[in-house]
Amino acid sequence: MLFLLAISLFTSRVIFKELGASDFGLYNVIAGFVVMLSFLNGAMGNATQRFLAFELVRNDIVALRNVFCQIQILHFAISFVVLLLGETLGLWFVNSILNIPSDRIFAANIVYQCSLLSTLFTIISVPYNSIIIARENMKLFSMMGLLEGGMKIIVCLMLFLTSKDKLIIYAICLALASVLLRLAYWWYCRRYEETRFRYSIDWSKLKEVGEFAGWSLCGSISTLANMQGINVLINLFFSTIVNAARGIAYQIDGIIRNFVANFQTAMNPQIVKSFSVGDFSKMHSFIYLGSKISFFILYVLSIPIIFNLPFLLQLWLGEYPQETVVFTRLVLANSLIVSLSGVLSISVQATGKIRNYQLTMGFFLLLNLPIAAVLFMFKFPAYSALLVSIVIESILLFLRLLFLQKIVFLNISHYLKNVLCPVGLTIIISFPVCYWYYANYSEETFYSFLISSFLYCVVALLFVFLTGLDMDEKGKIIKIMKNKYFNLIYRYGEK
Repeated sequence: MLFLLAISLFTSRVIFKELGASDFGLYNVIAGFVVMLSFLNGAMGNATQRFLAFELVRNDIVALRNVFCQIQILHFAISFVVLLLGETLGLWFVNSILNIPSDRIFAANIVYQCSLLSTLFTIISVPYNSIIIARENMKLFSMMGLLEGGMKIIVCLMLFLTSKDKLIIYAICLALASVLLRLAYWWYCRRYEETRFRYSIDWSKLKEVGEFAGWSLCGSISTLANMQGINVLINLFFSTIVNAARGIAYQIDGIIRNFVANFQTAMNPQIVKSFSVGDFSKMHSFIYLGSKISFFILYVLSIPIIFNLPFLLQLWLGEYPQETVVFTRLVLANSLIVSLSGVLSISVQATGKIRNYQLTMGFFLLLNLPIAAVLFMFKFPAYSALLVSIVIESILLFLRLLFLQKIVFLNISHYLKNVLCPVGLTIIISFPVCYWYYANYSEETFYSFLISSFLYCVVALLFVFLTGLDMDEKGKIIKIMKNKYFNLIYRYGEK
């Protein structure tokens, strides 16, 4: 993961420098709009993982093959719908509505078509990714991450060497890399018997999966409105430079959240399987652990970035849009709240009782769009949309707990005691300590950056251990560290 983090930071710097702020922002807003067209795909991803995990627990290969077949058929249908929307509504929107400089219209259309191609392949490959997650093959994801990192380096090399339009070259190379990565997933999954496609429609199973995906659709639409819809609003009310600032902020956020995503990806099948066998106690334990650890991973990684951000951006990108600092800090704050909710959402989806949940979540998340539009019309800054998002996500965290209390009998007071109290106490103690050092000793030098980043991480980790973990969790960590230490001594002694 650290290797991939270094690659992401390096490639992002090269891409931003080679494209320039305006073209970088243009790519983000167009690619983001294409992602918005694929809202059906997000709904199907959740449904796919749930149904595959259920059949794996039952150990019925015939039923598993049938479910996989129906899911594939649905994804082919979704890809066709996205293609149809993309080549009609999408083309009109890009050429008629988006704020694009007149001399970049042709390049924008190339970017759009490449992004659409990449999205179509991503949609079709969702069943294959889901079966890998359901089978908990996390080693493959690590290998694919390395492959993706290598492809990013090749894309940067192409940008550096070409004398043609760099935005067009970037879009084409990124689309090809995405297609090759999806093909690699398909090729690997051939070893699983259930992935061998046989065209056979089971209308009852198709309806069951489709209904679940239909209600998940509400959540997918609202999430995309919260992300890409705001991106379009910023483009309409401000400029592509502000889009670039937001794009950089979400790149930093995405790099850090990959660490959390890998942890949650490994935990999600366990939550679904615990519910499928009716083990609510184990499911609750996974919820407490997943929420807390997800937050702490993100918190420890975010603290040095939040305090050292101006120098880090200067070191990383050189020149950058001035709005980037406030965007990044607010995006990270929002992600910390969202990190608590990840396992809560998966837990609700595991039950299949998602209609009221998705309608409620969708309603509140969609509020972000009209509120942001009104704020922008009254000349509020672009980052005000993120402040609204933080408030909404805080409300949704407690609404999710209420749903889980009703559906899987989650005790909210236990969640407060086991998760929110340790998390809150850790922040209350560690953040002021880090801020005190930042206000009194931090300097804009590389040496100070290294020392302060190390100290921020140490302080955060120390208080995570002291105030964030219970005695049982501390004991397990100490035991693991002792085993690692004695194994190291033993190996050294053998030499």
